[in-house]
Amino acid sequence: MLAVEEARVGGHERTKMSKARRMIDLPTSGWRPGMPGLLARMVGVLRGGPDAEGIYRVWAESGGTRAHLVWPSGFVAWLDPLEVVDRDGRVVAREGDVIQVGGGAGAADPVVADALGVSGVFVIHSQPVVLGSGTGYRQPER
Repeated sequence: MLAVEEARVGGHERTKMSKARRMIDLPTSGWRPGMPGLLARMVGVLRGGPDAEGIYRVWAESGGTRAHLVWPSGFVAWLDPLEVVDRDGRVVAREGDVIQVGGGAGAADPVVADALGVSGVFVIHSQPVVLGSGTGYRQPER
């Protein structure tokens, strides 16, 4: 799919063809900033890609493990490149970013489990914080 952008450059109109970005829904909970939430910390590299059925998924990788994420209410993702956007339209993380989130791990709601094809998820109860990029980031020693 192509989108047409028109811009005025030096008094002349120019038309530029660009690839339109696709937005995807992310699995979300009812949690919103300001609400009480779980406080477990998770740090991982934001990744995304199609699963075996061709459905695009977004996850975090940490220590060789893939964490399936349930995002706060209103979060979506844009593709090409992958960017996670909050309910106010702000980009909060990009593919390859090392993110830190608060929340909790547990059994997925049956609808989410069926949609993701997994039994366990990490439910995010915070705004993601970008700690760096996936290349060269080292998690601090405890």
